[in-house]
Amino acid sequence: MASTDRLWIVLGTDYPDNTTKRMAARPHHLAYWQDMHDTNGRAVLQMGGPVTDDAGDTMIGSMFVIRAPDIATARALLTDDPYVTHGVFETYEIRPWKWLVGTPDSGVTP
Repeated sequence: MASTDRLWIVLGTDYPDNTTKRMAARPHHLAYWQDMHDTNGRAVLQMGGPVTDDAGDTMIGSMFVIRAPDIATARALLTDDPYVTHGVFETYEIRPWKWLVGTPDSGVTP
């Protein structure tokens, strides 16, 4: 993948009552993003994690930030994500994003 500084936020919403399918696809989803790097060796996946229900008990989706040169590349990456190919996400949205507060260089950590 080409080098880029463009960031995209991805918000995926699971099909209802889909925990079993999510957990089966999870290792594949994590492996898919873990080893993907741009031409400068930077990780494509910048951060992410599950979205939960209001009680915080059940995973109902995912939010993550990826690095891609353009929206077409971001969409192509999501098309091959195991959460898409294994039918975990009912819908997903990709939006351009600028990392402003709490950047790795700022010294602010979660």
